[in-house]
Amino acid sequence: MENEKCICLLRKLIVSIRELESDLMESSGCDLNQAMLLCVLSDNSLSASEIAVQIGILPAQNSKLLSAAEDKGWVERHLGHDDKRKIYFNLTDEGKQQLKMFKALQLNVPDFIRPLFDSVSNKTDSH
Repeated sequence: MENEKCICLLRKLIVSIRELESDLMESSGCDLNQAMLLCVLSDNSLSASEIAVQIGILPAQNSKLLSAAEDKGWVERHLGHDDKRKIYFNLTDEGKQQLKMFKALQLNVPDFIRPLFDSVSNKTDSH
């Protein structure tokens, strides 16, 4: 694919993701990173570095994200069992409730990325 087409597709993708995040903010008062944090912690206890990798953000952004989620009462930190120097994060009951609320939202997925969401939904429905 030539560079110009690639850049134009990336622009459409970014605009669509911003639209989806805007809908998420209006519906829940949370941004995309906060929602992704709750998703990655839904069944896991993860370290800050593991969270940053799974969400795809820089450590400084992750630190701010985790602090905000702690302030909201969604996550709590605890020391590792094997290595007491390592800190892990998991969802609180309030965080689990927030995640449940996210799952119930009917977000308006922009047309440009809808096929991606539909294909993922079809794969999970068939398993």
